[in-house]
Parts: sequence; structure tokens; C-alpha cells
Amino acid sequence: VTGLPDREAHLKQDKYDVDLTVQHYLPAAADTADKPLPLNYDPNGTVSRGQMAAFITRALAHTSVRPAGVTVQLIAYTAGHPSSTRDLIASVRDADFQPVPNAVVDLFRTDTPGADLAFRDDGSCREVGKLGGRYSCEIDGTDLITGGSGDTPKVNLGTVDSGGTTVWAWTGEEEDEVKDGTDPYRLDIPEHVGRQSHQISVSTEHLGKKAHLGSSVVFTLQIQDIEGEDLPGPYGPSLKFVDGNGKALELSNPSTPNPSAPADYRPYSVLKGPYDPDMPSAHSWDFTGTFSTEPSLVGKAEDITITVKPASKFVAAEARGATSRVKVTVTDQYGDPVTGVNVQLRTDRRMEDPANPGTFKNEIAGDRFLAVDRDGSHTFGYERESADPDTDVLTATLEAWDHDGDDATADSDTTTAPLVQTGNGTIQWAAKASATSNHMGDKMQIFALDKETNTLFVGKVDLDTGGIMADSVIRVSYDDNDRFNFAGAGAGEEAGAVSYGRFEQKLSKRTGFTLTWHIHGNGYRDTNAFTLNIPDPAGG
Repeated sequence: VTGLPDREAHLKQDKYDVDLTVQHYLPAAADTADKPLPLNYDPNGTVSRGQMAAFITRALAHTSVRPAGVTVQLIAYTAGHPSSTRDLIASVRDADFQPVPNAVVDLFRTDTPGADLAFRDDGSCREVGKLGGRYSCEIDGTDLITGGSGDTPKVNLGTVDSGGTTVWAWTGEEEDEVKDGTDPYRLDIPEHVGRQSHQISVSTEHLGKKAHLGSSVVFTLQIQDIEGEDLPGPYGPSLKFVDGNGKALELSNPSTPNPSAPADYRPYSVLKGPYDPDMPSAHSWDFTGTFSTEPSLVGKAEDITITVKPASKFVAAEARGATSRVKVTVTDQYGDPVTGVNVQLRTDRRMEDPANPGTFKNEIAGDRFLAVDRDGSHTFGYERESADPDTDVLTATLEAWDHDGDDATADSDTTTAPLVQTGNGTIQWAAKASATSNHMGDKMQIFALDKETNTLFVGKVDLDTGGIMADSVIRVSYDDNDRFNFAGAGAGEEAGAVSYGRFEQKLSKRTGFTLTWHIHGNGYRDTNAFTLNIPDPAGG
């Protein structure tokens, strides 16, 4: 968001009319990273080797050019929001790269993490699934046949497995089977291809309540799937800025302020896809921006922002002690760091020690005020010794700061007394699910999941706020030796026992996805049971 020039330079006043500038960055890339080709049109510019390679690859993708032998190409495109299609086309070329018509092609698949189990020692197939045709790993009369272009008809890939899907393709004579000496073509399809765009995450590193007139504030817009995971590549829809009335904004010109809105409030929404006034997107983000000519030095406590950012929202509780880190940052009204100040961090678990009156337990950094660094922040570390769940409310406090150097006190008649400000944050300490847990059998909402470590954080829902009920979070671990079930109105025909892979595919932190479990032991050989309760997708 870029501020307009001051119409009357001699007047110090806030400006509320803004231009909007959309800047696209690759996830986790620096601001200097090359923008993707579709967003980087410059006929007179230069291209990198990587951009040229991408150009050639995409150009060939629109032709029938293929390497010699058998190959497979994935075509993933949006057929109509929100559904998408993932089709496979196999091609057969001879040694001179000429198309081979009437060749019979057999395709089979498995999940990429289990690809090493696809074949036996003698080269024959073991754990694979068919893609068209009657039999997997065998040429039969129902397999795909190439046309005059050497390409087969499209075959739908279907669901992409958790961790990705691997597809093999090969050709031969009828009744031939895959065995030693067969060299099928392999195509690995990443997991994100199977994830459809659902929402937009909007973020900015600007912490201020205002911005300097003439400066820019960068908002990062990230397409995500229904689980809130980032979607890379071209699998998301286009983005569009609209004003509070749903009218598209011209990004190159100043937007027109809403006369009915207060002068210091400029609402904008970032919506997914075309705007429909009869059905506004449920996945949007409103933000306000004020550009000001005020001095950057704070004049009142309201100009200060104290940000409390835990390293992780969920932390495993341990009786022997678990540590956490919390970064406290002090910024002025423009989001610039305030230096030369001291901050303190307290937990609501701080309490006077009954055995030693005047002393306190559960203090962080000895309850001292500590100096911030040049970036206006200080990182606190502390330990909690308890295996019980706890909602740890953290409060950071700025030590009384004589910002104008006049030594005025709060009791004086001046308005320039030292400034004090606070900020808050929360950590959820999660108890470990065990055979002695009294939460087994309770339906617990899934709040966070990590499929890489097979860890779920579940808890009870606060019916008043819709958030996490205090002191209720449990950490659940599972592995491929456990037993898994689906239940609930949304399970449909899959209700009952399911595979480990299918259980992971369906895991979700969306509202209504709850977990029940029965823990027999914590060893790898122990077989525990987990039931995922899936809500009715229609909301019934």
C-alpha cells in the first residue's frame, strides 16, 4: 500500500487515500527472487537460464513433442472452481522420436513413500494399484492404446496420495507381465498437485498502526488449501483487490474513499476468485491503512505496540521440564523498533510461594526488566516442569519510559509522564496421551497436526469463543503399527477400519474433525487405536 503525495506539503496531516500495489513473492523467497514468468512480462528485459528452461518446458507441454520410448505427462488444470482435474497422457515414440500408433500402454500407481515396496525381488509387482485396464502390471485388452499422434487418451489420476503418488507406464504384447528386465517409465507426482485452492492467507511484516507518508507496506498473499497449507505453483486462482463494497480497485490509480466510513478507516478485502455480490467469499481479509506525517517519536502510550510471539503455539509438556522461547518486540506507531527500553515477561502461572512468603514461583528471567536489542526485541527463555496441560497466558510489560527526558512523574500536572504499555500472547502446553489418560473416549477437536512427526494436538472447544478451552490440549502420537477407523456422518461408506495412509489423508484441523483414541502403550510394537470422526460436509 503506497501513500499519495501530500497535496498541501506545508500542512501536517494524515492521509487516508491510498494506492494499492500487489507484489508477488515465491514462498519463503527473498524480495529479490525472480518473479514467476506469468507475473514478469518484460519484452525488453533479460531472462535467466532458469526462466529460459521454464519457458522451453512450458512451450513443449503445448505440443506433441516427446522423448523416445514410453513417457507419461500430468495435466493439472482448473476445470471450474473449486474442483480441478488431474489427467495423465502416456506417449510412445520410436528411436527417431516418431510417434508409435496402436501401442498398448499399461499404467499402475502407488503412494510415493511406499514406492520401494512396489516390486518383489524378481521384478514383479507387489503393492500397486491399476490405472485403467483390468489388471495391474499386465498388458490386457482393456489397456490404453496410442493413436496416430503416439499419445493415449486421457486417464484421470484421481486422488493424489499423502506424500505424493508415483505412476509407472510400460508397453508390450498382450499377456506380458512386469518382471526382471522390464524398465517402466516412472513419474513422481508431488502431494500438492492433489490439493485444491480454498483460501488466501494475507500477512505483512509491518507491525505499525500507521506508515510514513510516501513509504510502502508490503502484504504477502498466499494461496492455501482447505487445511491452511501453502500451495506452490500454478494451482491457485487469481487474486483480486476489491473495496468494502465489492467494487474492483484499479491498482494503478488512487481508490475512492468510502464517504460513509470514518475518515481514519479504509476497509479493503482480498478475495479469492471473481467477486460475486450475491455470495461474497467467506475467505477474505480486511485491513486498514493510515499514512501520516507525524514525527516517528512516540508521544503517548497508544503509539507503542508490544508484540509477544512464542516460538511455537503448542509445546509438549514434560514432568522433567520443557522449555520455550518468547520474543517480545517494542515498536512505535510506524512499526519501527523502539530502542533503549526495558521489557519484562510474566506468565499467569506466577504465584507467591506459600513456603517462602515474599518469593514467587514460575517467574521468567527472575521477573527482571531486560533491555531490548537494536531491533527493539528481547527473546526470553523459560522452563515449565509439569506433565499437565496448561494454557499459559503471557504478558509483556514496558518499563516506565521517560521518552521525552523531562523526568515528569505520573503524579505531576504535566501530560508527558513516562510511558508504560503491555502486550499478550499464549502458549498451549500439551499433555501426552497415555494409557492412564482420562481423556480417552472423549471427542477432541484437532487444532494442529504434523504428519512428518505423526503428532496431533487436540483439545476441547470453548463454546463461548470457538477457540481452545483452557488447559485442555493433549498431544497424540501415532504410527503405522496402530489401528485406524473412520466414524461420523461424513465417513459415508468408509466408516469402519481404514489404512494408515487413508487416515493421514483425511486428517484435518477444520471445525468438527474430532479424534478419539485408546492407548495401550507408547512403544513402537504397541498397537493403539484411533478413530477420526468426520463431520457431515453439508453441515447437517
